[in-house]
Amino acid sequence: MLERLFQKEEKHSVSQDDYLNLYSSSQGRKVLCHMLIENHFFDEVENDEEVIKRNLMTRLLRNMNILKPENVQVIVDSLLDMGINIRRLKNEKE
Repeated sequence: MLERLFQKEEKHSVSQDDYLNLYSSSQGRKVLCHMLIENHFFDEVENDEEVIKRNLMTRLLRNMNILKPENVQVIVDSLLDMGINIRRLKNEKE
């Protein structure tokens, strides 16, 4: 069945919007979080298998037009804002 689906559509007809739409729902975000954690995106990798898994997650984020060199400033700003917010929340709990 999948073979027939891909025969009708070219392999490269999946767009960035397709990826974003898939992972934008609350369930999609939950699945994306799980995939990133399970595939060592946030870890220092220790073996070839982990490198391959992490590279797949990097490719996924590139396909979503997120992890691209031209987005470096937005990524850095977002990471720093996140760090500041995490520190603020931690201080509020103390």
